[in-house]
Amino acid sequence: MSKSNVVKVGDVISVPAAPDMCFFCIVIIVRKLLYLGVLKGLHAPFASINDVIRQELVLAAWTADAEIRFKRWKIVGSKEISGLGLNEPSYIVGFQGEQWVEDADGNRVRRASKGEVAMLAPRTSFSPAAFEHVVLAMNGHGTWQANWDGLLIKGGQAKQN
Repeated sequence: MSKSNVVKVGDVISVPAAPDMCFFCIVIIVRKLLYLGVLKGLHAPFASINDVIRQELVLAAWTADAEIRFKRWKIVGSKEISGLGLNEPSYIVGFQGEQWVEDADGNRVRRASKGEVAMLAPRTSFSPAAFEHVVLAMNGHGTWQANWDGLLIKGGQAKQN
């Protein structure tokens, strides 16, 4: 469980970004870390939450809740996430010399097939600052790195400089 104990699945979070802009995330999973889905685009800090939550999710990643606890990232609303069509992520992990599929809870669920080894990525998490950097790069404010492509959802396009 997140240390803040106030973050809930479906919370909408405003994150300060480029000058006079912010981006918005939806909490998808709350564990020791948060799995956040990022809504498309950068917005004015006073953007209408009702307009923002209509945007598509373009990226999802694990990060810590420290910026929420320190009130730099603000919970500004909530959204029902059951209709988003997102599956909980699975990962590939090495264990005793073999490749396994790990679920979002960190449980090894089965030995990985060759197809799963080729398709699944290892679990990756980002510090809040690195998470912000990834989202800014996706929106043209920084350099996109190819190893972030796996964070994109449903063909969302990364901006590359």
